[in-house]
Amino acid sequence: LKARKLALSPNSEAPPRRSRGRAADRGPRRREAMGESAEPPAGADGDSCNADEQLPWEEVRRMVELAAPAVGLEMDAATFAGGVGQRPGKGRYLVARRAIRAGEVVLAEWPLYHGSTEGAQSRKACTEDFVALAADAGVEPDVDPEEDRLHPRSPIVDCVAGILLDKQRAAGMAVVSPQEQKDARLRLRQLRSLCRAEVCTPVPKEVSEDLLGVVLPELRALTSQAEIQDIVHILSSNRFGSANAQLDVMFAGSMFEHSCAANCFVGGTWRARLNERPREYRALRDIAPGEALSIDYVLLPGGYLPAAGRAELLSGWGFTCSCPRCTERPEVTRSFMCPACELPELCPSRPRQRLPPPHIGAQEQSADPEPEEMVCQACGRAAAPEYVARCVAAEVALESCRSGGAPAPTPPGGDNYDGLIGRYHHAVFSAAWQRWFCGPDIEDEVSVECLEEYREMTDIVIDCVTRLYGEPLHPQLLLVYHSRALLAQRSLDEQRNYLELERQLLRRYYPEEADRQDAEIMHMVTHRGPPGAAAAGGVTAAAAAAGGTPPTFVGGSGAEAVPVTASEDAPTAAMKGDWTLSQLD
Repeated sequence: LKARKLALSPNSEAPPRRSRGRAADRGPRRREAMGESAEPPAGADGDSCNADEQLPWEEVRRMVELAAPAVGLEMDAATFAGGVGQRPGKGRYLVARRAIRAGEVVLAEWPLYHGSTEGAQSRKACTEDFVALAADAGVEPDVDPEEDRLHPRSPIVDCVAGILLDKQRAAGMAVVSPQEQKDARLRLRQLRSLCRAEVCTPVPKEVSEDLLGVVLPELRALTSQAEIQDIVHILSSNRFGSANAQLDVMFAGSMFEHSCAANCFVGGTWRARLNERPREYRALRDIAPGEALSIDYVLLPGGYLPAAGRAELLSGWGFTCSCPRCTERPEVTRSFMCPACELPELCPSRPRQRLPPPHIGAQEQSADPEPEEMVCQACGRAAAPEYVARCVAAEVALESCRSGGAPAPTPPGGDNYDGLIGRYHHAVFSAAWQRWFCGPDIEDEVSVECLEEYREMTDIVIDCVTRLYGEPLHPQLLLVYHSRALLAQRSLDEQRNYLELERQLLRRYYPEEADRQDAEIMHMVTHRGPPGAAAAGGVTAAAAAAGGTPPTFVGGSGAEAVPVTASEDAPTAAMKGDWTLSQLD
C-alpha cells in the first residue's frame, strides 16, 4: 500500500492551514446539480425515510431557519419555480430575515461530519493493513497526511470513513440506541441534500476505487463505487478547513454564497477551539433585512490575488464571481508606483479577468487591443499608455521569475523595471504573508536584523489588508496584531497601539470574548494575579516579595500572558524554538 495523492478536482484540494473557507453552494447551476429532484418529494418528515434519500426543499428550509432564526433560505425563480429569489441561476442562498449588527453570530452549528489527521474514524472503518500506515514508521518522508492522500490520517479519508460508519448505524448494524440510529439517518439525508460543484471531472474513477478497496468488508457491502464517488464530490464541494488540520462538512453553513466583498465571515477560527464549540458565522458589517448572506471562499493570502487569480481558484467550484471587486472596483492589489505623486497607489481602474501571458514584454503590451487604464488612487491622475505597458511588463517579468519560468524578455532601451512595482502589489503581499506566517528565522539567538526584517514584513501585511478592506479592523488581522504587539517590546507606545487595535477588533467582532478578557484582566489587577493564582500563593505577590521587578506582560486584552524580560539585548523566550501561532498565545 502506498500513500499516494488522490487526484481530485481543483476545488477539493486540502485547504492551507490558514485558508478556512471551503463551502460551495453558489454559482449558476441546475436544480439537479444541487442534488435535488425537480419537484420536492412528498412528506417533509424524513425520520422514517431511507437514509439515501434527499431531504425535501421545504424541510431543508425549515432546518436552516430553525438553526438560525435571523436567517432565511431562499431559492431563485430560475432554479425552482416556487422560489422567491431575485437573481436567476443562483440556486439556494441565505438571506437576513432581520437587521444584523456587525459581529453578531449569524449562524452557529456543529459539522455534519468531520475528518482529522488523527484518523480515529479511519481506524474503525478501514482494513488493518491500511490502518498500519498511520504508524510513524509507515509514513513515507515526503507524505503530508493533511493533503488529500490515500492515507488513514488524511482528513478526507477520515471523513469518508465517518460517513460509512454512520451508514452502518443507520442500517441497524451497529450497537446504538434508536435515537442514535435516527440521528444517523438524518445526517446522511442532510449530506445528500448538499450541492455538488459543477466541474468537468469532479472525482476520477480511480479515487472511488481506491477508497472502496481499503474499507472493511462489512462496510463495503453497504456502499458502492458510485456512492463513494458521490460522497467525495459532496465533500470536495462543501468542505471547510481549520487551523488544526480538521475538515468539516457543514449543513446550513454550506449554503452561504461566495463574495470577494463578503458581509459575513467564519468566526472562531482564530483559536483552535472547533472541537469544543460549534463553528460560528458572524456579520462582518451591519446587514439589512433581505440582504443575501455571503462569505469569502478564498481567504488570505489567496483572497488578495487580483480578479484573474481569484477566478482561477474559484473555478474549482464551477462558477464565476460577479461581486463588485471582480467586476467594477479598481484592482488595488495590482499596485504600481505613480510617476506623478511617487506613491504606490497606481492601479488598473477595472479588474482584468485574464492577465497577460508571462512571455509578453512591454512592446507587446503597447500593442494590446484592449490596453489597461491605470489611475492613481492618491492623486487621481491617469498614467500614460507607455508607462502602463512598462508596469504590466514588469509584473509579467516578476511573475515569471516567481514561478521559475523562462527569463523575461529584455526590456526595450535597457529598462530593468526598477521602481515600478508598488508596496501593495499582490506579489509583495504574498511574500510578506508567507514570511509573517512562518515567523522569523529562529536559531539559538535571534539577531536584531532578523526581527527588524520580520517586523517590516508584518507591517506590510497590516498595511495591505487595511488598504484592501478600507479599515484597520478586519477579523483576519487579529492574529497579526497580536504577533506585532509581541514584537514591539522596546516601545511601550507602539505595543499599546497594536494591543488597542486587537482589543477594538475583539470588541467589534467578538464582544463576548472581549467581555470575558476584560473580566480576566480586572481579576488579575484586583487579585494580584491570574484566576487561580491566589490559591497557589500569588504569582505577582511572590515576585514582589522576592524584590524582583514584576514582568511586563505581552498579550492582547487578557490573552494568555507572555512574560517579557527587562533586558533589551536578549530575545524573549517566545522568540526562541519553533515559532507557532499557539506559542504566540
